[in-house]
Amino acid sequence: MALETAPKRGVVVHYGPRKNVQKFGGAHGSKGRTKTAVWTLDVADVNASFASADLGADALALAIPAGAVIQSVILDVKTAFDGTTVTANVGLETSAGAAIDADGLAATASLASVGTVVGAGALVGATIGEAAGYLAIAPSATDSTVGEVDIIVEYTY
Repeated sequence: MALETAPKRGVVVHYGPRKNVQKFGGAHGSKGRTKTAVWTLDVADVNASFASADLGADALALAIPAGAVIQSVILDVKTAFDGTTVTANVGLETSAGAAIDADGLAATASLASVGTVVGAGALVGATIGEAAGYLAIAPSATDSTVGEVDIIVEYTY
């Protein structure tokens, strides 16, 4: 990886591979007012009780805008998590770290096997309220050594 500054304009150009950190979340297209947000979390993120609001302002973590209505939530387990109890609550919190709803996207979702889990928390089909929502996931145990999950949230705004 190298950076080069153009001599005339002073523009910095990046050459070589860049690390893509997907735990910050990203918007993956839209259909009219319906937007899709995706986060990819590995075992270290989940074991640490991941909260995207804790990443800080410089991390550019994806936030679901205030007033958005959650249409659907899917947890796509790419690599099964091991450990004693492999479930997690998935919800949203404010930028200050206050819970909007700690299990509002999915309550006690199993991460023990590869496949999809449909979230049916209280926020699905409802508005998230007056504050922007950042993803928060809290596992029931933190002894997993392997695992990866995509969290896909479809919302209208």
